[in-house]
Amino acid sequence: MAKIKQSNVFRKFLKSTLIVGNFMMAGTNQGNASGFKLNFLTKLVEIKSNVPRLNILHIIVKDIPNEQVITN
Repeated sequence: MAKIKQSNVFRKFLKSTLIVGNFMMAGTNQGNASGFKLNFLTKLVEIKSNVPRLNILHIIVKDIPNEQVITN
């Protein structure tokens, strides 16, 4: 759990998720959120993107540069 809390990649993932969520909800009273509940992460695979066969999770993860990903 400590590694997750200290992970820059995980922080970038959470930040990107918040940015994408705020973009999708722009124009509503939920469009300027400062955070989200962690159980929302399980719903990312259910949200379709505008690219066939890709969901929002694919788009968010693609945003994280490969050189930051640690394979340990």
